[in-house]
Amino acid sequence: MRCMVRWIFVLLSVSMPAAAQKTVRLASDDWCPFVCADEQRLISGYLVDAANDIFGASGRQVESVFLPLNRAERMVEQGAIDGIYAPALDNRLELSKPLAMSRACFYTAPDSKWTYTGLESLKGVAISVIDDYGYDGGSFDDYLLKAKKDQLRSVQFRTGKTAGERGVKMMVAGRIPILVEHEAVAAYLLKLQGESARLKIRQAGCLATSLPLVIGIGKNNPEAAEFIHAINTGIANLQSSGRIVTLKKKYGLAY
Repeated sequence: MRCMVRWIFVLLSVSMPAAAQKTVRLASDDWCPFVCADEQRLISGYLVDAANDIFGASGRQVESVFLPLNRAERMVEQGAIDGIYAPALDNRLELSKPLAMSRACFYTAPDSKWTYTGLESLKGVAISVIDDYGYDGGSFDDYLLKAKKDQLRSVQFRTGKTAGERGVKMMVAGRIPILVEHEAVAAYLLKLQGESARLKIRQAGCLATSLPLVIGIGKNNPEAAEFIHAINTGIANLQSSGRIVTLKKKYGLAY
């Protein structure tokens, strides 16, 4: 009997580190309905639920970490976390297939006459964006990278774990002239603030190209290829089972 107990203890001791190694750490700021947080942690959201389903099916547990996006990108490079929910399309990351597409739009005060019609229409106006966010994965993101490098005063880069919520509140309060935000996120945040808030903001055009919402894994992560394979396989399973449609309906996503 003592021998059997000893063997059980040995087997548990061997298996516990292996189980611990199966946790995947993915980070994001508060970006509901895609990634939703309470005051201290990520708790739900379309991408969080999808990742839990995907990695759960492959025998892994997801730890969702609540971080400002620019800090999360540094931590991925350092190997402190494994990946990021919905990062900008970045060559420092291995990117999964898209789990959804998201269109970013411009928002102004209701009495403004300005409308976004392309990059040329940004001349002479000031906009507010979130630092290191992806908005279209193309020409607009390139414009923001150059603006950051050149320290253009016409582009305000917000940071922090609740930068999205803060931006909408500032727009409603009339503290910024033009806000750039993803349409589903803006709609969610305005709904939380009520009808009076919606009356104080106007959609003034959208980017021509939607951003693919992916999960990015650090390229220097030794398990990057394995993680990306698990995510892509999981996405295919969610699509074939109809689960991805259920998740989109749950979070009010029409695409």
